[in-house]
Amino acid sequence: MLILWDIDGTLLNTNGTGPDAFRQTAREYFKSDLPELRFGGATDSGLLRQLTDHFGRDPLSSEEFDEFIGSYVNRLKVGMNHEDFTGTLFPGALELLRRVEQAGGAHQSLLTGNAKLGAEAKLDHYDIWHELDHASGAYGDDHHDRNELGPIALARSFARTGRQFAGEEVLVIGDTARDVQCAAAIGARCLAVTSGGVDGHTLKQEGAWRVCDDLNEVSVGELLGSGG
Repeated sequence: MLILWDIDGTLLNTNGTGPDAFRQTAREYFKSDLPELRFGGATDSGLLRQLTDHFGRDPLSSEEFDEFIGSYVNRLKVGMNHEDFTGTLFPGALELLRRVEQAGGAHQSLLTGNAKLGAEAKLDHYDIWHELDHASGAYGDDHHDRNELGPIALARSFARTGRQFAGEEVLVIGDTARDVQCAAAIGARCLAVTSGGVDGHTLKQEGAWRVCDDLNEVSVGELLGSGG
């Protein structure tokens, strides 16, 4: 079985530090006030595409994108290490990751809108980057469309494990409608958590396999049995 974890709103939150760092970097980069940006379920490359469209600019080159993300991640790290930082690792997150690993039978990786450097910075801050096989994950710098990240994660997981996971063998764990939708795009199920602020009724209507308020509510047997 393959379990693909979202980060923000699912495993942890930065309590605004991440979006603030992104906006500050964007204001500096584009030298202008910004339009409204909705971060929930978005990809970093998608947000940047939204900004270049808004300002009538060509999409960023790979070098420009890397420069932007590098500046953003530097701000992010400063913010997370500040004495006033109030982000948190959600209850049950680390415990569930480790219990699944101990049980065996599942390959755990990431499916996140964060660019890989941002994902690493956030998970490293809570010392859980090494708990997942991040080499087989898919990130917000792989594609601007979140629905395209699932196939990328499947291909990388195959390269890492030699196993071609069918949709029914994949579980996406996330907190937004976009997580549910990207799971559906590869025929996978989605365990949706309300810790990111989206209400359970909305997530269920989107087609989530199961909705919970807290990862402590989820048993390992339930996860590993979800592949049918």
